[in-house]
Amino acid sequence: MPLLVNLNEESYFSIKNDRQRLVNKIKQLTKEVEQLNGMLEEFDLAVERLKDFYEPKIDVKKDNLNPKLYAGYITIKHPELKGRLKVSLGNISDFESDKDENLLALAEKKGREALKRKYPLYFNL
Repeated sequence: MPLLVNLNEESYFSIKNDRQRLVNKIKQLTKEVEQLNGMLEEFDLAVERLKDFYEPKIDVKKDNLNPKLYAGYITIKHPELKGRLKVSLGNISDFESDKDENLLALAEKKGREALKRKYPLYFNL
């Protein structure tokens, strides 16, 4: 320990003062980290609440009411707006499978349009 090599009263008080400055800096940084963590939690909450509107997960399946059609189902997990939105996508015979790129692109387009119609507050500036 290099600090213990040349000890005298002056070096003792210098070390003591340097130590206290470090303790104070650590306390300050700890408060800043706590504030940043609080901000991060708020951002995480906002992202989770809004993700279903701006990055919707659309499940493409056979329509529950008409098995000859594909439908896209969007689940909304927002605490005040929980629900499931359905969009019609077209005849099953028009697509190769439920993984068809054209079908998925159509689901994305129609899903976003339906979200904008149903929840305009989240899309108007």
